[in-house]
Formats: sequence, C-alpha cells, structure tokens
Amino acid sequence: DVTYLTSPPILATTEYSNLLRPLRGREPEGMWNLLQIVREMLARHDLNGTQLLDILIRQCLAQ
Repeated sequence: DVTYLTSPPILATTEYSNLLRPLRGREPEGMWNLLQIVREMLARHDLNGTQLLDILIRQCLAQ
C-alpha cells in the first residue's frame, strides 16, 4: 500500500520496535555474557550460579 509509505508510523509499532531493538542488536552484550555464565553454572549444579543470578537481578532492579 503506497499510503503506508507516506503515513507516520503507529505509536504502538514504534514503541514495540524500540523495545526489541536492544534485544535484536544484543546491545547489552555484557549482560548476555553474564547470563550465559549463570546458565552454565546452573547446568553444572554450581551453587554460585544462583548467587550470581541474585546479584544480577538485584542490580537490574536497582537501575
């Protein structure tokens, strides 16, 4: 539809795109790496993995 190209983007579409952009671009690379480490630790039944996950969650909520 040609009118789609000239019309402004819908607010919900823009907001959804803004929410997905960091996840698609893996912008918080350090966080993804830490979560991968936690996943590997939990797979090995390392109890330090739960402590690390707790620290990550607390820091995210504090931001």
